[in-house]
Amino acid sequence: MLKYISFKARILLGFLAIISLMTVISASSLINLSNTERDLTEINNNLLPNALLMGQMARDIVLVHQFLSDVSASHSPAGYGDAEKSAQDFKQGLLQFREHIMGNFGKLKEVDILEANFDLFYQDGKRMALAYTNEGPEAGSAVMQDFDHESYKLSSQMIKLRNTEVNAAKYHVNNITETTHQVSTVLWTMSLAIITLALGIALFLTRHLSKQIGIDPLYAKGIAKEIAKGDLSRSIQLEADDKDSLLHAIKNMQQKLLASRTAEHKAAEEILRIKIALDNTSIGIMIADNERNIIYANKSVVNALGKIEAEIRKQIPAFSADALIGTSMDSFYQNPSQQATVLAALSGTHSEDIQLGDRTIMVVANPVISHQDQRIGTVTEWHDRTAEVAVEKEVSAIVVAAGMGDFSKRFDLHDKVGFLRELGEGLNQMLYTSETGLKEVVRVLGALSCGDLTETITNDHQGTFGQLKDNTNATVEKLKSIIHQIKEATDCINTGAKDIASGNSDLSHRTEEQAASLEQTAASMEELTSSVQHNTENAKQTNLLAIGAAEIADQGGAVVGQVVATMNDIKESSLKIEEIISVIDDIAFQTNILAINAAIEAARAGTHGQGFSVVAGEVRNLAQRAAASAGEIKILIEDAVKKIDDGSGLAAQAGKTMKEVLNSIRGVTGMMSEITAASVEQSAGIEQVNLAINQMDYVTQQNAALVEQAAAAAESLEEQAQNLAITISGFKIDNNPADRNAFYAVDAPVITSEIHPSHPHREHKEHVIWNTIRSTGSNALHNLENAAAAKSKPQQLAFANVDWEEF
Repeated sequence: MLKYISFKARILLGFLAIISLMTVISASSLINLSNTERDLTEINNNLLPNALLMGQMARDIVLVHQFLSDVSASHSPAGYGDAEKSAQDFKQGLLQFREHIMGNFGKLKEVDILEANFDLFYQDGKRMALAYTNEGPEAGSAVMQDFDHESYKLSSQMIKLRNTEVNAAKYHVNNITETTHQVSTVLWTMSLAIITLALGIALFLTRHLSKQIGIDPLYAKGIAKEIAKGDLSRSIQLEADDKDSLLHAIKNMQQKLLASRTAEHKAAEEILRIKIALDNTSIGIMIADNERNIIYANKSVVNALGKIEAEIRKQIPAFSADALIGTSMDSFYQNPSQQATVLAALSGTHSEDIQLGDRTIMVVANPVISHQDQRIGTVTEWHDRTAEVAVEKEVSAIVVAAGMGDFSKRFDLHDKVGFLRELGEGLNQMLYTSETGLKEVVRVLGALSCGDLTETITNDHQGTFGQLKDNTNATVEKLKSIIHQIKEATDCINTGAKDIASGNSDLSHRTEEQAASLEQTAASMEELTSSVQHNTENAKQTNLLAIGAAEIADQGGAVVGQVVATMNDIKESSLKIEEIISVIDDIAFQTNILAINAAIEAARAGTHGQGFSVVAGEVRNLAQRAAASAGEIKILIEDAVKKIDDGSGLAAQAGKTMKEVLNSIRGVTGMMSEITAASVEQSAGIEQVNLAINQMDYVTQQNAALVEQAAAAAESLEEQAQNLAITISGFKIDNNPADRNAFYAVDAPVITSEIHPSHPHREHKEHVIWNTIRSTGSNALHNLENAAAAKSKPQQLAFANVDWEEF
């Protein structure tokens, strides 16, 4: 069965056997290494950090114990903060340890117990420090026993947890050592097996190879070189029973190559005939391979590109029409990468215009597909579209100009024939019709903008331009009719406005005289009222000042009484402070004695009590300074008590004087109240009379304002009528110059004086409106009269056009 297995398969089987053994070795090694990696990961990520964390937490416990012991010895509260920081570090370590053992419920339970024991330890330590500080050594020593017990219990539990982590690490290290020994043994054993197997496979393959080749490999190599050079004349001799050797296969290949060479020669003759046909066609043909390198270009495309070679070199400096073969088609395109993408995905006909100098070339590309449906290249046809593009640009320019309102451009019919000439003649006729029709409309609208309504469209037009002509002429006639009607109405309004303005002017003058008399009376009453009110206000202010003085005197008496009471309280407090100072002095004395005893005990303790000895010395110095300060404070308190006695006597005398002043001020306040009441009644009576007169004056002023508004409205109406007449006169509605200038003779009287309100200081809304209307109207009429006398006719027409736009 082995004779049917190929030499390649035999080699593969041999190497497969070796690879299988190596795979077994590798798999076994990888499994063991994986276990080793897992053990190392456990040690590195959990066990080692946990052991280090346990050491840090044990250090935190020692620091808490030390800081609280220092507080107990030195009574300094600074140790509480240090102990709290170490306690928080311990809590943070517990939190990290929980994260490492997440999922190990047994260890988590031990950690919970450890945390509870630490809390008891910490609380006992703080109680011990407080007992030493506040209650003395005996109370502190009693609590210290509990503190030491909790400390021992906590340390034992920490040692147990740490030993657990260390034992686990030792277990994993033993596993790593054992695994390494096993891997080493397996590697040595399997290496010997692989070497033995490789030697056996080499002997077997050598014998089989000699039988398969059938000849010495060096002789077979010489025959292969001759065939590679194209020499198929050598005669190859085979053994009688050789049917499947390499030499037999080489002989068969030699015979097949001879047959293939004959067939290729015949196919080359057929391809040559096709090439000659393509070379002589009138269409420019170019063929490129799949990398877009040109492999063929016929005479038509070479001649066409040769004629514009100078123009192309402006874009492609190294271009030569005679050296197209071998160059890349990408050089003809501005974006070669995009064109390469298009050609690579080409499955049908694709056409595109490219610019070569001043010539526009249309390139039509098709894929070249072999008999095996494989893409082997691209064939392109080249057409010169320069003349067509020029016509397209000319038409586009005419259309763009027409879109922008310029109809003066025309299509050049020179050298145009056939369809292009018919298209040009049609475009030119359309442009001529549009231009003449729009010019007619512009002429009529220009005359309208100058006020000339005599212009109309007279030329004949068809279609939309005919409708535009009819609508424009109808608009002009309608405007003529409207202007006639406005002129007639302006005459009537102007006459009526003059009569109304004259009557209102007389009525306004009489009303102003009456208002002036009434206002003088009102002014006199206002002065009298102001004088009485001033006296009343002075009386009220005097009364208020008297009342305020009485209140201030009352407050002064009360304050003096409070001062006396306060001085007595201060005296009593000073006596109490003196007693407290005595107690402090005693405490300082006792503290000094305790500090001396503590120093003696520290000296007995030797080097262990040096720190406590320093603290005892500081406490003794503090007690001595406290005693000295207490003596100084006692002297100051005694001096203050004496001065307070003197101040109390003076305050009592001031209180008696304030009572006498208060009685006098109350008498003055009563008399000022009576004077104020009489002044208020007098002011109220005069104010009622003044209010009635002011009401009459207000009504009269309102009447005068209404009359003035009516007069101003009449004058404004007259002014607007004059303006309207001047505006309408700017329009030409027929060819009669006399009618056109008739409205320039309209009488526009000059207002020489203005009728102002009698009392401009009164801030009535009606007066403000009246002033605005009167001043605006008077100035406008005066300006119009001057303009009519000084300006020329075109200026008047311009002024009229502004008002006509508003209309």
